[in-house]
Amino acid sequence: MDLYGESCEKANFVAWFTCLNCFSLLQQALSLDPNTVSIIILKKDTRKCPLLRPMPGGGCFIASCEKKIMNIASIFKKVVMSVTGLLLVGFLVSHLAGNQFIYFGDKAFNGYAGFLESHPEIVYPAETGLLLLFVVHLIMAFRLTLENNAARPLPYGERKTAGESTLSSRTMILTGVIILAFVILHVRQFKFGDKSGTGGLWELVVIKTFQDPMYLAIYVVAMLALGFHISHGIGSAFQSLGLFSRNRRTMRLIGCTIGWIIALGFLALPVYSYVVKPTLTTSAPLERKAETPEKK
Repeated sequence: MDLYGESCEKANFVAWFTCLNCFSLLQQALSLDPNTVSIIILKKDTRKCPLLRPMPGGGCFIASCEKKIMNIASIFKKVVMSVTGLLLVGFLVSHLAGNQFIYFGDKAFNGYAGFLESHPEIVYPAETGLLLLFVVHLIMAFRLTLENNAARPLPYGERKTAGESTLSSRTMILTGVIILAFVILHVRQFKFGDKSGTGGLWELVVIKTFQDPMYLAIYVVAMLALGFHISHGIGSAFQSLGLFSRNRRTMRLIGCTIGWIIALGFLALPVYSYVVKPTLTTSAPLERKAETPEKK
């Protein structure tokens, strides 16, 4: 096929591949009809190809192809962000379930924490996987946000709100930043905090942290942000993955319900600790070093 002839102007699809086998995979992904699609296979750098010059038909064909390929990349990023987001929600559910031991006192909660610390072969791989999920989710969210902002002609403050837009969807960036800051504080406070007190980790969490009015306020703001973020995020993930796509109202209701159950479940922990102010029931710390026998 002559790249400089009339065939270029009549083509309605351009592929940046060096073989028809590669193109056939893309053709299946885009559901193109091979009987109505003319194909141009570019075997050299498209930036140096004369087809990139403005020409009747050719320019719009290339732009159309670029848009379709970009849509595939965008969909892939959304799928990755959806899968990682749902896995992170799964972690939140398990984390919330473990934190219910707080209500049963220091002995029960410290026993649960001690069990986890005594099984590093489980905890360390789980923490590594969790960190990877979190990082990948952040990267995909950052890239999609940049792409969406670049695709919008108006600044954020001048955009008209879509009919299906909600407070949760409009504040996803803000709530995401709040959650990120809180996670950093949370890990620093509880994973690397001082657990040498009489009540071990329970004392650090319930007495030293949750009964502090300043931290209670921070926790309330963070959990509200979490509720808004994941209540919309779960529904969006279902949509990106094609789940409940025939009933969007059900999809959103499920996402909203799960999101706020998780957020309010976490929020209840510091509120309970601050209002009830439970006290220690045992003097045994989580980890007690063996006492050195006194020399006679």
